[in-house]
Amino acid sequence: MGYYYYFDYCLNLFLFLNYILYLFLWIFNCEAQFFVQSKRKLTRVREREKEGDEHISNIIMYRCFHHFSTLPLAFVRRTAANSYVNRHIGPSAAESISMLRIIGKESLSDLMTAAIPENILRSPLKEAPAMSEQDALSLLHSLGSRNKVLKSMIGQGYDESKLTPPVILRNVIENPAWHTPYTPFQAEISQGRLESLLNIQSMIIDLTAMDLANASLLDQATACAGAMCLAFHHGRKERMTFFFVSRDVFPSCVEMVKTRAEPLKIKVVVGDPNLIDWSDSSLCGILVQTPDAMWMLHDFTTLFEKAKQHGVVSCCGTDLMASVLLKPPGEMGADFVLGSAQRFGAPPGFGGLTPHFLLSRRNLSDSFRVASLV
Repeated sequence: MGYYYYFDYCLNLFLFLNYILYLFLWIFNCEAQFFVQSKRKLTRVREREKEGDEHISNIIMYRCFHHFSTLPLAFVRRTAANSYVNRHIGPSAAESISMLRIIGKESLSDLMTAAIPENILRSPLKEAPAMSEQDALSLLHSLGSRNKVLKSMIGQGYDESKLTPPVILRNVIENPAWHTPYTPFQAEISQGRLESLLNIQSMIIDLTAMDLANASLLDQATACAGAMCLAFHHGRKERMTFFFVSRDVFPSCVEMVKTRAEPLKIKVVVGDPNLIDWSDSSLCGILVQTPDAMWMLHDFTTLFEKAKQHGVVSCCGTDLMASVLLKPPGEMGADFVLGSAQRFGAPPGFGGLTPHFLLSRRNLSDSFRVASLV
């Protein structure tokens, strides 16, 4: 039995060594074939380079064999023709000189002089030297520190509102339930956004005592122009082409109304609301504002009653924060109400964008159908 186990052990050892030797021979054969192919490829590359083809790009692998072991030495030659890195960084100084020699130019300045007419390029280009990202950020910070941060006293519908009220920030803006109830898909995000807009519209309706509200507008000037178009299309009579704007409305709103009125052939007159000629049958609407550009408060109840008696559409601009404590335009009898909700927590942001609104009476809801077409 002892000789039998010894013989079986030797046989298994012999088979194992045979398998190892076969594996080494197979690896050597593969490496030899790869070496031959690489040598052939290297020969073709050198032949093409001798012919003047400088844009060929290959990966050449050299294999050195010693005692059935391999040592790969990789030499990767990339050019600007198909290298991802070089396409983003651009050509090096040597490559730029080579390209300039091909087109017969000595420098980039000579190339720019030949390409750009003299009446356009009258002086050498002032190009800043290349710098790293950190150096560029430092330079930008140093340039920004030269700005003088002053307190803006312009106003005109934009007020300093640095911080959003914590209750709104916590329960609305930072609450993911407004965007998605369970999964962050676009459908759920749209659903949450629509619900947020519905709540905003409901709040604006309650504060202004109106019936219908849109979602939002770009600025108050756009809302004023939209109100003028609604008033014009509500009457829709050829003779009603006269629109009155109070002189106390923001200047930006007045200019926007004039711009939008020109292609519609609407005559815009700016003046004192107390001097309106109600006997003029061409008057289609009026636009007033409270608080006005000088932050003066007005009660236009009597003015809006006169407008209704003469079939004139009344439009009133307001500040949504003022409607919290003061008499809202809806209770005054306005047909269209517009204004800004920027003071509800949205910072000025260098002039925009801020939420603005446009509201209507229910009996004037048909005018909203043509508002987007004007």
